[in-house]
Amino acid sequence: MEGKRGSECLLKSVSNIDFNPIWKHAAAANWVTENHVGFAVENLADIWPIIENFTEDQYNAMQPNLARVSKLIRNGVFAKHAALDALLAVNEPYNKW
Repeated sequence: MEGKRGSECLLKSVSNIDFNPIWKHAAAANWVTENHVGFAVENLADIWPIIENFTEDQYNAMQPNLARVSKLIRNGVFAKHAALDALLAVNEPYNKW
């Protein structure tokens, strides 16, 4: 893939759903961009210019982040964290930390 850009570089990524656009006003948009696992866009028309200008280096830099987050999701880390937060919130009046 050396020297290739844009859609040539991302063909494999897009087909494997590694390219993760999210609506920039969605609750998770900041998390996605801060963790470098996708892109926030205003509308669907914004996706193609990003793909066309996406470099192989950007693709390669994103892969470890995607692998890390994917492992956390598969291991239920985010679900466990949400459940613990909910449990603590429900029991907050009884906690006298």
